[in-house]
Amino acid sequence: MLASVPSRLARWLLVAVAVAAAAVALYAAVGYWVAPGIAKSKLEEILSRELARATTIERVEVRPFALAATVHGIAVREPDGPSHALTVESVDADVSMASLKAFAPVLDALKVVRPHLRIARLDANRYSVSDLIEKWSAPSGKPPAKYSLNNIEIRDGRIDFDDRPVQRTHAVAGLGIGPLASVP
Repeated sequence: MLASVPSRLARWLLVAVAVAAAAVALYAAVGYWVAPGIAKSKLEEILSRELARATTIERVEVRPFALAATVHGIAVREPDGPSHALTVESVDADVSMASLKAFAPVLDALKVVRPHLRIARLDANRYSVSDLIEKWSAPSGKPPAKYSLNNIEIRDGRIDFDDRPVQRTHAVAGLGIGPLASVP
């Protein structure tokens, strides 16, 4: 009778280890292979709706054990044509465990690589992004969203400004925000 107690405990421990290993394997499989496709589709849908501009994403890479993700090849088209209003080579986000406590997105680090924003002044009081400014500055009646973005870094950014009424263009290139060590 006493010999069966350790063997019963050993079986329960073996089952617990097997269940834990299966849970880790499932988490990895979902994180590496399922989540990127879902995230890509949802991000394209949400960004296209909120920006009122067709938005495409090349691919999403999720690193579930690091609680991190990278979005590659973001392209936001102008509302009335095939040209791009914004392109971004990649956005890398490191999620904090504090997100669980705060019930809101908390990012330990956010790195944006090669963002290229194109803005046009269409007439004296109208810009290519006027619709977005009006939308986002209008009172919504909803409480503001909770989030925390930390350690923001922008590498090799560019802004092109097309001042159509005076037929001049301006460009700011090589924009960088973040630690001095990251500046080339």
